[in-house]
Amino acid sequence: MKNFWALTGVEYKKLLKRKTIWVTLAVLTAFAVFSVCGSLLGNVYVEGEAVSTHFEMIQQDRRAAAKFEGEKIDAGMLDRLANLEQKDSDSIPTDLFVYVGTILKNAGMTEELEGNMYRFDEDLYQIRAKALEEYWKSDVLATGEKARLREMNQKLEIPFTYHYTKGYEKVIRLEYALAVLQGLLIAICIPLIFAEEHQRKTAQVIMCSRLGRSSLFRAKIFTGITFSVLGTLLLFAAILIPAALIYGMGGFQTPIQVYFPMLPWNLNMGQMMLILLGIGLLSAILRSVIAMLLAEKFRSSTVPMAILVGFLILSSFIEIPGQFRVLSRVWACIPGNFMNAVDAFGNKLISMFGNYAGIWQAGPIFYLILSLVLIGILFSIYSTYQVKEK
Repeated sequence: MKNFWALTGVEYKKLLKRKTIWVTLAVLTAFAVFSVCGSLLGNVYVEGEAVSTHFEMIQQDRRAAAKFEGEKIDAGMLDRLANLEQKDSDSIPTDLFVYVGTILKNAGMTEELEGNMYRFDEDLYQIRAKALEEYWKSDVLATGEKARLREMNQKLEIPFTYHYTKGYEKVIRLEYALAVLQGLLIAICIPLIFAEEHQRKTAQVIMCSRLGRSSLFRAKIFTGITFSVLGTLLLFAAILIPAALIYGMGGFQTPIQVYFPMLPWNLNMGQMMLILLGIGLLSAILRSVIAMLLAEKFRSSTVPMAILVGFLILSSFIEIPGQFRVLSRVWACIPGNFMNAVDAFGNKLISMFGNYAGIWQAGPIFYLILSLVLIGILFSIYSTYQVKEK
């Protein structure tokens, strides 16, 4: 064990002495902070005239939300919102406006959206139930999936209770940006761990040493995984802290349906954020293992970087329709999509042991198994490496 920690220290020392690592961390952290703070820049214009700054609008929205804090989103609240719509629409919290508008839009009630959108004949939750059926139909879900989703929806505590939790929503929606930044961090930094010996032509010396195979391999794997996990936590903190300062972090217990009306899971906003963080850490492990495998396979740090960044870009442009059941669910499990709340907690379910599980439930198992398999393949390539003279 002493040798393991000594070798790990050496691997970290080699990694952290590179300026590339520090520049990459600094730039990506700055991007993470800007992804939150960028919304504060500039002014709000009405008919060509600046009426306020974006920061002032956020503070105004928080004050408006405080008047509805802890209330049920029921007919009584909708009646209040309808009256405010006629008298002072600025007093309506943005998230309540979006909540009602999303349900009406998915239900195809365009006329209500064009008028006073808080006055309609049917109960809001009956409208939402109909909208869900249309939503599931558009996703080409199987009969069993729809039955499972209806069962989950019936267990939700309705009407939902409103809390202002814009801070959690901001962090949750930026998990997708975190996935991109994490992918770049790992693609740039992690391949160096296995590629350096090949690039410096010292691999044959190391492989012949007493600790050059299993002990050094474990130290390299540990270094790659822990660096990726710690880097992900740093980037997450760079998003979380500004969001907390700007929006606050109240409303942990808010049902996710207040901000994501079409999702069926009985979770609150705090739980969703923590689950997505856990998914991000598992993604860091899998991505780092893939990066190290590619580096050892190609004896290079450039080829893995090109492959990983290329796939990262490609995956952001491709969407698999729900009619391709298996492929669309596999695609939802790739790191970039898996860290997106709408994909991870969406309507696509996976059949497991006679029951249905969500992407966010089945994906972590798949990630752990795949990571272990790839580590085994990596060890096989690493331990059987033979230097061939040219």
